[in-house]
Amino acid sequence: MSGAGDELEREPYVNLVTFRRDGRGVETPVWFVVLDGKLYVFTDGTSAKVKRLRATGRVKIAPCGVRGR
Repeated sequence: MSGAGDELEREPYVNLVTFRRDGRGVETPVWFVVLDGKLYVFTDGTSAKVKRLRATGRVKIAPCGVRGR
């Protein structure tokens, strides 16, 4: 990744914002890895964040600490 990806690679967490059907965002700090220019997050396929991603496909990310700040 370049640009923002360089900043992300220096952080242990990203704040993953997924969106409910009504448009409200839900922030979740998650561990991630950057591999071949792509950002990967591992989570249980039945988690609420995965359900929101499947429903809307919208996501925002930002570097953060373990508490999401």
